[in-house]
Amino acid sequence: MHSHVRTLSISALVAGAIALLPGCGQTGHTTNSALPIVNDTASFAGLPGTTGQPAPASYPLGIVQVRRADVIDKQTVKVVVQPAQAGATGESVIDLASPDGLLNYITAQFPEDVVRRVVVLRQDGTVVLDTSVSTKGEVSESVNASAATFSLGQRIQAPPPGVTIDHKLTPKAAINAAPEDKADAVVTVASDLEGTPFVWGHNEDRGELGFDSSNFVAYVYHHALGYQMSGNANVQQDTVGVTVPKWDMRKGDLLIFGNGQHVGIYLGNDEMIQCGGGLGKVGVVSLGPDSEWGKHLTAVRRMY
Repeated sequence: MHSHVRTLSISALVAGAIALLPGCGQTGHTTNSALPIVNDTASFAGLPGTTGQPAPASYPLGIVQVRRADVIDKQTVKVVVQPAQAGATGESVIDLASPDGLLNYITAQFPEDVVRRVVVLRQDGTVVLDTSVSTKGEVSESVNASAATFSLGQRIQAPPPGVTIDHKLTPKAAINAAPEDKADAVVTVASDLEGTPFVWGHNEDRGELGFDSSNFVAYVYHHALGYQMSGNANVQQDTVGVTVPKWDMRKGDLLIFGNGQHVGIYLGNDEMIQCGGGLGKVGVVSLGPDSEWGKHLTAVRRMY
């Protein structure tokens, strides 16, 4: 999980997405989608603003609302939370029980910091969760294929890097379908989700309400093409799809902003569908060359 993205000062919409969005904000790159719990909270007795005491066993790891998040030193982040109300959604809401929620939030909020430890606390200073993270990662060679390949109109392998096929699911477009049919399937599945709320770490494939940006694209490609891929923002940035030039952007491509801060799917006609991005839900935004999103697009990934 690394955070190596810059906070972009742009319009309110994009700033909300890239600077404030947990899951579509700054970027980190982790090779592990799980957040192992470290049971040595006593070692945090000296952490500023904490009691160094673990939460009672009755305090569940569930959906919380972030009150504030701060870098304590160059490698430790402190996140102060309160229990969220039932059914709460929005870009300050994290599901701590999710394998991706806290990690995607930290990736989005602290792009320039190499975060190795995250401590989540209640407002009274009681430690709820103490987890070790890794922020070292880089885009794999299989992702950064030669752009010249695509200028010749060649197709990528199926499935693309970072993806496996779910043979238990019948997708809208089969693995041997024409590229045009796959593109239509991706757009249809994504568009049907417009209005679905944002929650860090959620993916409706797990029976949860809503999505964050990376889990949204994972769900769309799963149901459209049968692809199984990580909902971890860093893993998607480092391992998923094949990079193509921006000028060759096509309907159904995976779009990456700020080196993993935020992701979305190209709809064609200079539009992108994504979850969050200041909207607090799945929605469509402009991706024209003069738009704020267009200016901060960092990578286009071909998925079929």
